[in-house]
Amino acid sequence: TQRDGRLLVDVTSGDVDFAKLPKGELVVRVHPWARVFLGRTELGVTPFDPVRLRAGRYRVRLVGERREVERTVDVPASGRATVKVNLTK
Repeated sequence: TQRDGRLLVDVTSGDVDFAKLPKGELVVRVHPWARVFLGRTELGVTPFDPVRLRAGRYRVRLVGERREVERTVDVPASGRATVKVNLTK
């Protein structure tokens, strides 16, 4: 069930089948480039194709040559969230 942009999962059985949770896409656009981390996991160096994730809130860290920034992004179920950052400014 969705409520206020949050996904509520019924766990009355005590088990959650994570494979069945809804997914969305994360698009990362950085100028000129960045190493991209989702939590502690490195996704790669931009540019790269959209990443499919379970819907939810994520912390994205962008590490460039001279600058590092963090953003919080909400990936919607069956939707797309985009992070756009200019690391030259």
